[in-house]
Amino acid sequence: MIKYILVGLAVLTAVLTSTAGAFAAPRTPTIQPGLFAGTFRGTVHSDDGSSAPLELKVTQHGRDLSGIATLGNGLSVDGGFCGSSAIPPTTRQVTGRTQANDPRRISVSSQFDVQGIPVTVALNGNLSLDGKSAQAQAKVDIPFFCGHDPTLSGTLYRVS
Repeated sequence: MIKYILVGLAVLTAVLTSTAGAFAAPRTPTIQPGLFAGTFRGTVHSDDGSSAPLELKVTQHGRDLSGIATLGNGLSVDGGFCGSSAIPPTTRQVTGRTQANDPRRISVSSQFDVQGIPVTVALNGNLSLDGKSAQAQAKVDIPFFCGHDPTLSGTLYRVS
């Protein structure tokens, strides 16, 4: 079961990941490509002390974000009584939306089933005022019998 949770966490990391979920370039030509459009690189950290490199390539059309997240090697997640496991390096497509009242903030919630048990991931992220960095934190709501809910966080820096 923990492996399924961790695969879900890898997807979430990509959303960061998601920020976590999101950075991109417009689908149609516009005067401004969007605050999140571009490539960001940084590190994602688990509350167990592990970390891995993360790259997000994002396009943005209005409030909608889409892109590619690439997670490197080194991240693990402590699932409490359900066990701890390494999240393998992965590349995932990601999507998200900015908040209507704050275009520098994203909030994404995603639910998936792990062996028939619902697991919810809640991600919140912020783009810095100068647009050069983004910070995000994701809480993974795993079943109560596993123990504590793992948290992932990261800071990514715009490279293009």
